[in-house]
Parts: sequence; C-alpha cells; structure tokens
Amino acid sequence: MTDLKEGKGGITLDEWIVAVGRGAIGNGITLFLMVVDLAPAWKHLLMFSGLRSAISEETDVLKKTKQALEHAYVRAFFVTIDDMPRDIAEGINPLFHG
Repeated sequence: MTDLKEGKGGITLDEWIVAVGRGAIGNGITLFLMVVDLAPAWKHLLMFSGLRSAISEETDVLKKTKQALEHAYVRAFFVTIDDMPRDIAEGINPLFHG
C-alpha cells in the first residue's frame, strides 16, 4: 500500500481482492485450450468468508468490494448446500444408517 501512495506502482487492496475472487471462480478462463479445474464450492465459501472477515471498519476498502465479497459468499453457500448429499442436508448421518 505504501508503494501505491508513493507512486511506485502495484495494485490496490480492492484490485487484489477482486483478482483473488475472479481467480477462484475461474471467470471462464481456459488454460492451453483446457478448462481450468476449479475448487469445490465449499472451498470458495471458506475463502470468501475469510477475505470478508479480514476487512474491518478501519480497512481502506470500497463498499462495493465488501458487497461483492458478501454476494460471492452467499452464492458459494447456496452452491455448497445444493452440492451436499440429501441425507446429510436433512440431518441423517449416513454412517449410522444402513
């Protein structure tokens, strides 16, 4: 952050957060004509919640960046729930039921 203030280049915290988020969701990126294999949604859920929880009131981050992280968290949450096997989602432990 000091380098930016001194005009030495770099990226802002907002730009870094957006880049991490876009990298996590892939944004339709292909690599050598192959689709990038993305992490499961629950890992995105952990990443987005970790990034958002690291931003305090004193952190110099735009409101739209905070909202984007919160939106990404909610989307990852619903995808994670949707991916969950039905018996686990209903509270049935498959280890104890035949």
